[in-house]
Amino acid sequence: MDKKRPSDFDAAVASVLDQAITDYGITYVRLSERSGIPYTTLYKYVKGASPMPLAAFTKLANVVGVNPGEIIHAAQTVVNPTEQKPRI
Repeated sequence: MDKKRPSDFDAAVASVLDQAITDYGITYVRLSERSGIPYTTLYKYVKGASPMPLAAFTKLANVVGVNPGEIIHAAQTVVNPTEQKPRI
């Protein structure tokens, strides 16, 4: 796998997170300030242009008030819409 190109799942996570950012009503500039992630890096993450480290993902999700697990679940639904939820 090419380390520069996010997987389909990574891209789905980025897309769902980007929608959460939009729903929260915060600009990328303000999100960058609040998260401590440089603007250009943050932009690449949420637009799916660069893989997002777990620490950055959880930080961004927390800033916009969304449980990271909810984003992951929504991304799984995007990537595998017919896959059943695993039993735990």
